[in-house]
Amino acid sequence: MTSADGTPIDHVYLSVHCGPNPSSFKVLGEHVVAKLHNGHSSRGEVCSGSWVYHYITVPESVNATASLDIKLFAYEGYVDYTVIGTHPPIRIAPPYGSASVDHHEDDVIICNVEAGLIYYVGVQIGAGHDNHCAVYDITAKLDLNDVHCETVRQSAPESGVVPTPLTAYVPVSDSVDNKNHKVYSMEVDTAHSHDNLLIEVELTMSTASSDFPNALEVLLFEHEVPTDGHYESPFFAATGSAGLWTIAVSAHDLKEETYFVVVKGAAINQVRYRVVALLIESELIMGHRHHGEICEGMCHCRFRCEHACLHKSHLAKINNAAFFDFASSQGNGCISASTPIH
Repeated sequence: MTSADGTPIDHVYLSVHCGPNPSSFKVLGEHVVAKLHNGHSSRGEVCSGSWVYHYITVPESVNATASLDIKLFAYEGYVDYTVIGTHPPIRIAPPYGSASVDHHEDDVIICNVEAGLIYYVGVQIGAGHDNHCAVYDITAKLDLNDVHCETVRQSAPESGVVPTPLTAYVPVSDSVDNKNHKVYSMEVDTAHSHDNLLIEVELTMSTASSDFPNALEVLLFEHEVPTDGHYESPFFAATGSAGLWTIAVSAHDLKEETYFVVVKGAAINQVRYRVVALLIESELIMGHRHHGEICEGMCHCRFRCEHACLHKSHLAKINNAAFFDFASSQGNGCISASTPIH
């Protein structure tokens, strides 16, 4: 067995991290041949969150009119693939192709290939089809005198994502692979534009709680989400506490807007979680009790009171999330909180 660069591999070791509770699983090793031979097909399989690489070396004897045709036929799933000389690709870029159960076959043709050069093919799961695997055949064909070869101009592949919509107080269960991400959208209309927005992402895996504080990174964006894959935002939670990541936008800052939540896998192969958006009322009605939620380091605003902000210092000895009820009253101390319920 060899690696993508042709280096021999003698042994492959697999490590399974076990949690506190018993789990049943199966292990299947799939040997996907990296080296391609002119005119021969090779079977391949790829799963979300990973790349599979193939390569072919152009003979030293080819002339300047030679071309390389990389044909991929998908039996299951959705795949994108790209071809590049000298080194394995790290992203899908022109020239690239796509194949799927709906569109089984595609070709990427390289004109005027360079003699003696190694061309690498990178295969990954198609955009928008995370948590899937694909099975395919790949064939490399060298035409030693392709005088009619024409390079097809391609723009960069569409990198936009279709976010999963969130409804306030309705949890959505999902999972994300390491170095991948999931995107969710939350519409804040005029009626709720003066409320407080709280985003919570909670691990649901059996080894939750404090085992994986760096398993995820959560970010919040207004209006749009970056399409270049580089996510930076002033609203983010880089580490979790007891299996919980939280981001809050107070009533002072919330707008009538579409908000986007990005959940990034950061530490282990796959993380299962629940994401929920909470809209916490800011306007207090005299004599009515209002329910709210606050997490350490956050500040939610309440209107119609002289003092409009409840800071974490008002909730003594809480380390994580706390639930409480607000009651409006006349006189001093317009906001009171009952004993936190953890």
